Amino acid sequence: MNRQVLIPTQSVTDISNNAWSLIKNMQLSRIQINPITNEMTTDNGGTVLLQINGASAERAEILNLKAKDIVRIEYLDQPGVRYQAAAVINYIVKQRELGGSLVANANQNIGKYGIGQYTLAGNYNWVKSQLGVVLDYNRSYVQWTRENEYTYALPEGEVKRQETGIPTLYNDQTVNASVKYTLSEPDKYLFSATFRNRFNTVPNQFSDRQGYATTSNSEQETFFRDLSTWKENAPSLDLYYQRNLKHSQLLIFNVVGTMIDSKNTHDYSESVEGTPFSTIHSAIDGTKRSLIAEAVYEKDFGEKGVLNARIRHNQSRTENEYSGNVTSNVNLDFAESYLFVDYTYRKNGFSVNAGTSGKSNAVIRSYETARGIARA
Repeated sequence: MNRQVLIPTQSVTDISNNAWSLIKNMQLSRIQINPITNEMTTDNGGTVLLQINGASAERAEILNLKAKDIVRIEYLDQPGVRYQAAAVINYIVKQRELGGSLVANANQNIGKYGIGQYTLAGNYNWVKSQLGVVLDYNRSYVQWTRENEYTYALPEGEVKRQETGIPTLYNDQTVNASVKYTLSEPDKYLFSATFRNRFNTVPNQFSDRQGYATTSNSEQETFFRDLSTWKENAPSLDLYYQRNLKHSQLLIFNVVGTMIDSKNTHDYSESVEGTPFSTIHSAIDGTKRSLIAEAVYEKDFGEKGVLNARIRHNQSRTENEYSGNVTSNVNLDFAESYLFVDYTYRKNGFSVNAGTSGKSNAVIRSYETARGIARA
């Protein structure tokens, strides 16, 4: 684990609106921010874990942080296994005793089509507590045309299919809302309870396409339409506790409970001169309930390295009901326990990691299937 402690200069802080733009202006190695989607990744597309005083944070929470309130930034470009990320950025912020802030941020393309991002975030501090509320809305509304060519190797010879698309809409809307309570004392402990809800509706999916198709073995032109929808609602409760111990030791306990309800439809049809000859319809109504609990121990030996130990348990039940041309019910019960210990040795900018892990899981599936009548 290669930890860099960075102190923002006054000149960089002055030109930064918030903690997010601060990272842009500091130009950290391997960190990239997409100017259109505002997504932060590593240079090879890896996930960047964001933290505030050691606890995981969302992008909207980072946007709500004032640059002048940041004491330092701890940057891990080679994090340990327990982080499950390509890089970690931990904002260490000042502990306010009283007061709050409200931040609004908007990014919208000019015109009917484009990408829009809107964020409203606020927090209030008193003594050792903080209450934060975040509302984040993202919208992609784009129209495009797809051109596809397929080649099929059949026993009687090669057949080519040429698809000439017509304008097709992609419409994806997501609302992320969260309420977070934090109780902390610097360098001693941190407790947070976060309720989150993610609502995603996609009336027109990214994969949608429609147009006219011709094949090399026929002069007939076929009109095709391939359309899908998606809707998901996912509330969750996240409880996090971090305790700093003597001699550079750290304990972390985290429990996350999530409920996911989703609906998906897919319709494919082909017709010739307005007469349909192939129609496929499917729909999935799904629910998932999960509970994830983990405990982490960390010991920093300074120049000698860092010892990490982690135990994690994941329990979930998934129920999917399929309808359409084929009807079935599929249930899945899943349980997994995971334990690992690793040690990272650092010297002169280089690091070597060694560890061991063990995993136990159980999966129980149940099926009920009844084939419907295909419409043609």
